[in-house]
Formats: sequence, structure tokens, C-alpha cells
Amino acid sequence: MNWSELIHEVAQRTGQSVTVTREVLAAFEDVAADAIAEGGSVRVPALGTLGSKWRKPRTVRSITDHQAMYLDGRHVPTFRPSAALRRRLEGLTPQNWREDAHQEAWRMADTLVDDLFLYHAHMAPAVDADADPSDVEAHCAGAFGPLWERVVSTYQQVVPAHVRTRAAYLGMAAQRRLAA
Repeated sequence: MNWSELIHEVAQRTGQSVTVTREVLAAFEDVAADAIAEGGSVRVPALGTLGSKWRKPRTVRSITDHQAMYLDGRHVPTFRPSAALRRRLEGLTPQNWREDAHQEAWRMADTLVDDLFLYHAHMAPAVDADADPSDVEAHCAGAFGPLWERVVSTYQQVVPAHVRTRAAYLGMAAQRRLAA
């Protein structure tokens, strides 16, 4: 959403004119920028806190010629999202990582794949780093044959079906291992 779209949306939701809304938002912008420039912060409920912090001087490497460069210390803008905004964004995608069963499934897949690669790395297929995990599983099945079938069988015996169907942990673990 750009500035003009924001003004029109706020005007529509509040029933105010576009002119009044533009003036109010411009005043908010000025007041917030002044407060942040003076070292303060601005808390916007349900959105977050705008502020600044001091970044110490440091040495970095240039991406163009790889020469060391010295950067002076400076103030940089910060944004700390509110808990309400975080919860709203978390609601957009499943949060499987919070469930112990999914963590156990991931660790089991990782262990099985690591063991397979430890002893049979020479059989590993060439897989694109951006490949879909289910495609990676298919490539592994073709490359490792009965060894991969044993990995899948062990995984299916240990990990409950309702956890297995929500994420392709074996494919994700194999992809991570092949990308390393």
C-alpha cells in the first residue's frame, strides 16, 4: 500500500475527507520523525514501536572489490512489531514448529537422512536447491532405491500419520543435506 492508498483507506474507514486525513497523517509523520530524531520512540498500538538505535563503527568488506571499508557509527531506524501484529501474521500460516510432535518428526527425519548420507553419500542425487521437498524425496527414492524405502518405512513407523501429512520432513532434511 502506498501513501495515497493509505490516505484513501483511512479516510474511507473514518468517514473523514481525504484532505483532513492527509493533513492528520502528515502531522503524524512529522511528529513521529521529530520524536525519533531526538532519540525517542513512537508507540503505535496494535502496530509496533518506531525508534532508532546507535550502530557502532565497524569494518566491513566491499561487495564490489572485497576491500576492507570502515563505516562510521550512525543512528539507524528500528521497528519493533507489537505482539498483536505478530499474532496476526502468525495466523496467516500454520505454526507447526510450536508443536512438540513436529519437532520430533523433524529430528527423526534429520537423523535418518544424516545416517543414510553418512554411509551412502556417493549415491546421493543431484538436486536443485530450490526443488520442492516432495520432488527431492522422489529423487532420493530413485537414487538410493531400497535404502530410501527403509528410511521411509522407519520414519512412518515412528512418526504419527497426522504429523507426516502436514510437512515433507524427509524431503526437507534431504534437501538441506544435499545443499550443504
